[in-house]
Amino acid sequence: MLQAEEAAKKAEVWDKLVEGEVVKGIVRRLTSFGAFVDIGGVDGLVHVSDLAWKRVGQPSEVVSVGQEIDVKIIKLDRERDRISLSYKATQPKLWDIAGEKYARGSIVTGKTTPLLGAASACLMNALKQLAGIDKKLLLITPSIIEQIQHLKVEHLGNHNPRMHTDELLITLAICGATNPIAGFAIDQLSLLRGSEGHSSVILSHVDADLFKKLGVNMTYEPRYQVKKLYHK
Repeated sequence: MLQAEEAAKKAEVWDKLVEGEVVKGIVRRLTSFGAFVDIGGVDGLVHVSDLAWKRVGQPSEVVSVGQEIDVKIIKLDRERDRISLSYKATQPKLWDIAGEKYARGSIVTGKTTPLLGAASACLMNALKQLAGIDKKLLLITPSIIEQIQHLKVEHLGNHNPRMHTDELLITLAICGATNPIAGFAIDQLSLLRGSEGHSSVILSHVDADLFKKLGVNMTYEPRYQVKKLYHK
């Protein structure tokens, strides 16, 4: 008798559910792959990729058991008794937050250092600003960059030991595997699309191509950054 009543109540809840709707729920259980949320008598799963717009390692970084949250119903599969939910769909997107936090026309600069070229330094500073990371915080340890420089100069025949923008992003992405802050900086890349940039020297083709791929509109002065017309 009790089983029949429970089945009837569950069916009643299912009948009211609509894909695309936002409903309130209670987080009941966390797993490595997501959070199970009770939405009025039935449980749905918020996959870890649908918890936040940023990269998430563990669901506990975003929600906790017993927490009441708003979730969007993404997919209903009644035959398999599965409900897919999204928490991030109810939260502001990173680029919306960035637009509110940084007014149009905000300027970020970068200068040449022993480890980074000016373009790479500017790109790093822009990602830090978008992520709200202190400019002084090192996301890549100097010893890692030094090893890359040694490889470039001693084995690959490059004259310029400083990291290009593509090398910077690859290194930052690798560091993001063990450093969540570095990973969060990488997550800001899409926010650069549509921004304007200017260089006081002609960029290398590598840096120019990368900014183009990121959707950054670059201009530069008609002056070479080195005396050699062609350089690596």
